[in-house]
Amino acid sequence: MGKKSIVRSLLRQKLLPAEVHQKADELFKVCIARYFNTAPMVGLYCALPDEVRLTWEGPCFVPVGMECRLWSEDQSPGQYGVMVPNTGICQVPAGSVVAVPGLAFCSDGKRLGRGQGYYDRFLAQHSNLVRLGIAYGIDVYDWPSETHDVIMDALIDVQSEKIFFFEDRLKERGLLL
Repeated sequence: MGKKSIVRSLLRQKLLPAEVHQKADELFKVCIARYFNTAPMVGLYCALPDEVRLTWEGPCFVPVGMECRLWSEDQSPGQYGVMVPNTGICQVPAGSVVAVPGLAFCSDGKRLGRGQGYYDRFLAQHSNLVRLGIAYGIDVYDWPSETHDVIMDALIDVQSEKIFFFEDRLKERGLLL
């Protein structure tokens, strides 16, 4: 079993208390207001039970497969049993911010997902989006990056109430808003 697999198996066991979701939502809104207030759209994810849940009141999209759909409360189970909006495909303007869940993140923006490569493929195809990792605790685990791994442009650590903003990375990608 590789190092990433071991870390995944340890982290999948943590469940988050309800107050964590409220605190995460508040930090998410602060981060968008402070760093990304000119973003044309915000992307959320349909949270699994062990992921931080977020909300947004403005124009909002959700990654579904390699496409984006407008957010809607009208949802049905999609791939992997994740609930997805029953809306049509939407075009997301460049510079929009997408929240990205992960089992763990490093303080340099590396993300450990669930091992299926879903967000790595989506983010590689939508390289004009600002990638905002949402974590409950920036973990000190270190794992090897692979060529397909996509690194975040910013991170929110709900546990420490910190926002990590990688300005140089955003400038390099031409996405500093």
